[in-house]
Amino acid sequence: DPGEDVNGNGTLDRYLFPTPPEVPKMRVELDQGQATLYWDKSAEASVDQVSGERDFEGYKIYRSELGDDVNPQPKVIREYDLADNNFGFNTGFEAIKLDEPKTFEDDPTEYTYAYTLDGLLSGWQYLVSVTAFDRGSAGFNIESLESNVNTNGVRVFPGTPVNQSFSSNGVGAKVGVYPNPYRVSAAWDGQSDGTRKIYFTNLPARAEITIFTLSGDVVAQFNHQSQQTQGDIEWYSQFSDSNRQQAGGERGWDLQSASNQNITSGLYLFTVKNLNDNHIQRGKFVVLK
Repeated sequence: DPGEDVNGNGTLDRYLFPTPPEVPKMRVELDQGQATLYWDKSAEASVDQVSGERDFEGYKIYRSELGDDVNPQPKVIREYDLADNNFGFNTGFEAIKLDEPKTFEDDPTEYTYAYTLDGLLSGWQYLVSVTAFDRGSAGFNIESLESNVNTNGVRVFPGTPVNQSFSSNGVGAKVGVYPNPYRVSAAWDGQSDGTRKIYFTNLPARAEITIFTLSGDVVAQFNHQSQQTQGDIEWYSQFSDSNRQQAGGERGWDLQSASNQNITSGLYLFTVKNLNDNHIQRGKFVVLK
């Protein structure tokens, strides 16, 4: 057929297959109980290499279920498509299109669309993704195709953003811990040492966290960096993957001492020092076994 000899050598030595639209470039911004997905419109210029048509139709937004950690199977929660044809639901994009394209510091991508997932539980893991799909081609007997849900998928942990009002004088947001009290074998815990966790929340961008016994002995001490949002405790290596993102104002801890021993039941004290100005806040939490 005309066009099949793509390199003009008289031999069909290269086979063409229908192609889905380009994968949207996606970015996620986290807050307490929510995740906002931003993505660009690059998929809308996609051309199917068999039909030669610009057959982009719409977007699908995916999210995994709560606790679906090891092998998440995200499901479609929203779908938007072109409003001016006889394919799909004809929803249009008004509900997700930004008034003006949005950019972020150190990120030149212009994001055209946004959708906020509400009602998420802070500290829990969700896999989120945005795909693009086309309408296929009746003339070429091509069904609707969709980009891969895992290509731009990212595992996110909603929570508090960086605490910009951190101070020692009682003004502004207070640091905290959750769950508090912590009960061993919490719903999100693993079964082995190092796969349990609590979260320190409302942290400044750079902080030093120190945990003490009631007698003043240091149990553990570690730093928090808001730009290092992947987490470094054992839980993440067992139940997540390298492409993950935590809220900038939260830090997980595995309830292990500096010598990698599980802490015992009891009341613990902690301090959070803002490494930018040395302001300190204090708090306490309870461990029950």
